[in-house]
Amino acid sequence: MWGRLAAWLAACVPTGSRHARRIRNRSLGYRSAALLFAGSWHLENRDNGQAVCVGPVKRRKQIAVDEKVPLELTERERNLIVKHTFAGCGLTDRLRIVPSPGRRPSYRFTLDDLDELAGYVAAEANHAKVKRLEKELRQLYGRIADVLESYTDEPDESAP
Repeated sequence: MWGRLAAWLAACVPTGSRHARRIRNRSLGYRSAALLFAGSWHLENRDNGQAVCVGPVKRRKQIAVDEKVPLELTERERNLIVKHTFAGCGLTDRLRIVPSPGRRPSYRFTLDDLDELAGYVAAEANHAKVKRLEKELRQLYGRIADVLESYTDEPDESAP
């Protein structure tokens, strides 16, 4: 029993994680391992009846509809948005405020504003002529997308 479960869990768990080491060393019992990963990994059923691990389940933080979420930007990322995208003043005005020295610049956006900003960044990345600029814009888009995927303002349908 342990061998099959360990093989399955080893395929699902990121290789360098402490959980992977505990499974490999068998210092984590199979029941504990199964309980540990049952709620945090998404399984997909195949036609042949086998379940395949397709990755971790992403849990989004529930926020109110117009609540603002933080987006930390470096000076370079801030300049990329202000100078290279066609984002309107409503989105870029808050980026023009320079943070005090020694503090990490963090700007607050609603999810709708952040989604719109991500669209402008992606559009500019798709049309960039300079490869370095394209790469930086794509990385910035990825960071914005990660923030967007971390929150939801849609009502929880599982709640009664």
